Amino acid sequence: MRLVLPLLLVLGLACASSSEKPEMPIDPVARAIELGKIVRADPEGAEAALVEAGSSAEELEALLVDIAADEAMSDAYAEALGR
Repeated sequence: MRLVLPLLLVLGLACASSSEKPEMPIDPVARAIELGKIVRADPEGAEAALVEAGSSAEELEALLVDIAADEAMSDAYAEALGR
């Protein structure tokens, strides 16, 4: 019984900390789109918003360079943006 309370506390803290940041996709195209949405939502505060989301302007730029260099990812990115 003594282990139950500490275990619940640890699980509660783990759940609370993971819910503070939005879950970002692993797929580079989906990630670039999500990061782009963050930038478009607040262009002046974009750097801080990206950091809050666990990213950076440099990561977004690198993703876009990688996407541009890969035809399949470029097509997927353009399709996702409706172009």
